[in-house]
Amino acid sequence: MTCITPPALTDLDLAMYLEGDADATVAHHIATCPACRDKATAFAQQQAALQAQLYRSTCPTPDELRDYQMNLLNRADAGNVALHLARCPHCTRELFVLKEYLGDIPATVPHFVDQLKLLVARLLSAPAPSTSALLPTGQRGGESNLLLYQAGEFQIGLEVMDDRTSGHKQLHGVITGGDGENLLVHLWRNNVLIATAVVDPLLGDFHFTQLPLSAATGEEPALYELIVSAQETKVRVPALHLGD
Repeated sequence: MTCITPPALTDLDLAMYLEGDADATVAHHIATCPACRDKATAFAQQQAALQAQLYRSTCPTPDELRDYQMNLLNRADAGNVALHLARCPHCTRELFVLKEYLGDIPATVPHFVDQLKLLVARLLSAPAPSTSALLPTGQRGGESNLLLYQAGEFQIGLEVMDDRTSGHKQLHGVITGGDGENLLVHLWRNNVLIATAVVDPLLGDFHFTQLPLSAATGEEPALYELIVSAQETKVRVPALHLGD
C-alpha cells in the first residue's frame, strides 16, 4: 500500500502526530491516507515495544507513581511523571491498577499540576448479535458480538468477530465523544501489551486482527483489556472477554 497523496509522511511527522504536536495538515493526511495511517500504527507499536525494553530504566518507580496519585510529589517531579504518563502505556496501566487499589483518596494538598483523568469504562449492554456495522464492507458477515461502553464523555463500541482466514478473532471499535484527537488504543493480553492502534481522527474507528485467543499449555485463559490514550484522559476497558 502506497501513500495516496505523496509525499508520504516522514518519521518525524508521525512522531509529532503521536505526541499530539502535529499540525492540521498532518492530521488530515493521516485521516485520509490508509497507507500513512497504517505506518503511524506500526510506528506506535515500535515505540511501545521500545518503551517495554527500556521500561525499568526510564519509568517512574512504584513509589513515585503512588506519590503522584496521592499528590505527594513536588511540582517538578509531578510534572515529569505526568509527562511520562502521557507517553507510556505501561505506567498508565500501572496507575489504573494503583488507583483501584488505593481507592478514591481525597487530596490533602492542592494539586501542583493538572493530573491525568483516569476513567474506567462501564458496560452499557451485554454482548449482543451485531450487524457488523463497525466492520469494513468487504469483511462483513459471520457472527459477531457488539459491546457498548461509557466512560465520562467517551462512548466506545467494540465488535468481536471471527477471522475467517486464520481462525482467530478480530476486534473492531469506534470511539465517539470526548477528546477525539490523536487517540491511541493499547490492547493488553494477560497483563502484557500486545498491540497498539491509531484511531482514525475522522471516523473514530480502530482495528485489531488475528488476535491469539487459545492459551498455550499451562497458560491461563486469555483475558484482554483496552486502554484508550488521549492527551489528558486515559480510559480503561477492563476484563474484556473475546471468547476462547
